[in-house]
Formats: sequence, structure tokens, C-alpha cells
Amino acid sequence: MRLIIVLSLFMLVFMKPILAEDSFYKRRAEGWHWYQDRKLPEMQNEKDKKQPEHQTIKSLTPSQLLRLYKQELERRLHFAIFFPTLENVKAYQEFQKDLMERGQLFAERWMQSIYLNPHLDFTSTYPINQIGRHTYIDEESKLKRAKLKDLSHTYGFFFFFKGDCPYCHTFAPIVKRFAAKYGWVVKTVSLDGGTLKEYPKPLLDNGMAERLSITHVPALIAVNPKTQQILPISYGISSEDEMESRIITLIGKS
Repeated sequence: MRLIIVLSLFMLVFMKPILAEDSFYKRRAEGWHWYQDRKLPEMQNEKDKKQPEHQTIKSLTPSQLLRLYKQELERRLHFAIFFPTLENVKAYQEFQKDLMERGQLFAERWMQSIYLNPHLDFTSTYPINQIGRHTYIDEESKLKRAKLKDLSHTYGFFFFFKGDCPYCHTFAPIVKRFAAKYGWVVKTVSLDGGTLKEYPKPLLDNGMAERLSITHVPALIAVNPKTQQILPISYGISSEDEMESRIITLIGKS
């Protein structure tokens, strides 16, 4: 009985203030945890109070303004998610609308600047419309062909193969067409003494494959006899386009 009386007194003394207040869930969330505006103590003097707000904004750098803008946008979003009242959602939508309008204005100014400054226009060099694109591709092809023909004066191919390798027999006519097209010299090296229809008189491997770490065939290697530069062009079957791209990438742009 005494224990019941003590517990009753405890609840009256300590629980009454809590029960007297509204439930947490029936009140708006309070405090800085929920981004509610709070009154700050009056710390400004009369001179500061008279200072226009736009002067304070002008004192901030663009980076500071952007950080504050992003923070406010995020604050409104979070507030609208956790307390989705019409007012909170509207507040976020208005800020987001302002952001989109600023982005649209920036995009318009960007295009105006490009039109007024042709040297900044990427499409003047790399056109994206259909007509200009075809012209660009044609010109690039001409330059690539000229470059590949010019490289034939300083580079040649070593083509390693085996007579019993079906991939080597498939790749051989591709190599021969490429060499004829651009004037490249091809030295074929047989690793097993076999031959190819396109290259019936190959060189026999004298240890060169091991020195070049050739472990898979077909293998096509570009070599500069003067500088001794050795560059792998293809391990396995490659198309002519792939060979062209690899040579231009590895050699033509150096």
C-alpha cells in the first residue's frame, strides 16, 4: 500500500508538467533541429540597422552566395518532406522555380556568348548537324589516309602467325589489303614453319617472337627500323578501321 502511494505522488510531481503541455505530435516541431526561425538577440547598433540589405549581400563572394542558396534550397526541401503542408511545399517549389529560371537565363547567356565569340563554338570545328558532320568525317578521312601513307616511309609490319591457326588465315587478307592501300611493307614470320595463301614465303622465327614476347597469334607489330620503336597494333583479328585507329592513336599523334 505504501509503495502505491509513493508511486502516485511521484507521478503527480514529475509527470504533471509534461501532461499539461500539448503532445509533441500535436504541436509543430520546435527548435533549431527542425529549422524553425528563432528570434535572435538585438546585437546590432543603430548604424547597422540602417544599413540596406543589398549592401550585405554585395559583401559576399559568388561562392558564398551559391553555398547559401544551396543551403536554403536544401532546407526548404527537407522541411517540405518532413512537414508536407501546402505552405512548406509551396515555399520549396518557389525556390526551385527561381533556380530553374536562373539556369535558363544562364543557358541563354551561354549561347549568346558563343554566337558573339565564334572561337568558343565547339561545333565550328566539330559540327553536329548532319550536313556538317558528313563534311567533317570526309575531311578527317582524307587527313587520316594521308597520315597513314606518310607513316609507311618510316614504319613497317611484322606479322607473326602459325600455319595451323584459322584466325591467322582470316586476318592475312585484311593485313594485305591494308598494306596495299597505304603502302606499308609487311614481313611475315611463321612460328611453326607453315605458310599463308597471301604470304607463301614467310620468314622462319629465329627467336624474334620470344624477344618481343609474342605468345598469341595472329600478332601484328609496327616497327620503325631507324628508331627501333616497336608498337603492338593487333593481337587477334582486327578490321582495317581498327588498325587505322590504333596506328593513328599510337603513332600518328606523337
